[in-house]
Amino acid sequence: MGIYAVGEVIRRTRESLGMTQEELCEGICDVVTLSRIENGRNTPSRANFELLMERMGRSGKKYLPFIRSGDIRDHLLREELERSLRVHDYQTAEEKLHELEESLESEDNVNYQYLLRMKVMIDSELGRGSEEEHREKLKKAIKCTIPNFSEDIMEKNVILTEQELKIICNIAITYMEEKQYDHSIKILKNINEYLEHVQMENKIKISRLALSNLSQALGRKGDYEQAMKLQLDVLKYARAENNAGSATGLLYRIGYNLNKMQHPKKESLDFLAMAYILAECTNNQYMMAHIRNYLKSTHREDEWKAFTLCLGDRHSEV
Repeated sequence: MGIYAVGEVIRRTRESLGMTQEELCEGICDVVTLSRIENGRNTPSRANFELLMERMGRSGKKYLPFIRSGDIRDHLLREELERSLRVHDYQTAEEKLHELEESLESEDNVNYQYLLRMKVMIDSELGRGSEEEHREKLKKAIKCTIPNFSEDIMEKNVILTEQELKIICNIAITYMEEKQYDHSIKILKNINEYLEHVQMENKIKISRLALSNLSQALGRKGDYEQAMKLQLDVLKYARAENNAGSATGLLYRIGYNLNKMQHPKKESLDFLAMAYILAECTNNQYMMAHIRNYLKSTHREDEWKAFTLCLGDRHSEV
């Protein structure tokens, strides 16, 4: 029933509203049953879960999987769309998004929220519109399920879905792109503090996403040492998930930060070589070109040769 323990959704929502267990469960179930549900010892039926949430003025439906369709083709389209975004193939991503828009019931708030977030991500990468425009569209998306949304929502003891947390992360990125680094860092830190106090099926995945963006914001602000420490931690998550796309970007940023911190060139080049090989293995042409361009613009010819030697050493290890 979504990404949280059902009992935690009910308990935290009830407590945020100041309701007693008796007030919540009257006419739906007895207090002992509700107590067992909130403590994780019982699981409510889907009907009772939705009744309890409706009594608290919330929709239980948003905690169901956030692409609501019985068609396996729609779920496969979503996977292809998200994979295309990860490897920066925006033309394919846009094609898959159009197919999903035609296939999904867009009047469903959760489906519409997902489609709008994907459109903003593609538009942002293709340079369409300003960061302020992207942020307003992201806020429109999150208000599909949280009508009274504000950026301090994580401080209000509410339960947020995986999709809502991703949108908040995207909002933080818009501030980062506008060079409002402190504001971006504050939002991303709030996400991580929030995650420390909840139980979620995809907690590591969301934490990795937020920490990765936090490290990027710190790096852009010039705090290279703190950024690199975070990146090394997040790299462990990415490896545990076998997430090659995330690992590639992290390895590149670690190499970049080592160079900015004026560590020995060999250390920086070694991480860049690992990033390049991983990009090769996943056919991530965008990242391969990005690393080549970075090296040629910031390193002398002899350092480029050193990189190719690192590349050869790493290839032999593979």
